[in-house]
Amino acid sequence: MILWSIVSAEDVYEGYGDPQHVKPLATITHQGVTMLVEPLGPGSAKIHRLISPHAADYLKAEWQPGNVIATEIPQTSIGSS
Repeated sequence: MILWSIVSAEDVYEGYGDPQHVKPLATITHQGVTMLVEPLGPGSAKIHRLISPHAADYLKAEWQPGNVIATEIPQTSIGSS
């Protein structure tokens, strides 16, 4: 792999493969759509990825990656991705 960047390779790959830098993700179904989220605290999560066969789901602004949603995440689904 070739990395073309003005940033040094050490800075780009800092923490790569380090388990402390890996965020726990959970797969949930929210309003009928399956998504990969990062639990933030009780009752909230940040969306990382949608998993949907419907193109219209990806156009909804409230489901864009990075948005925070109010949802309960079962403990059994954390780290299941």
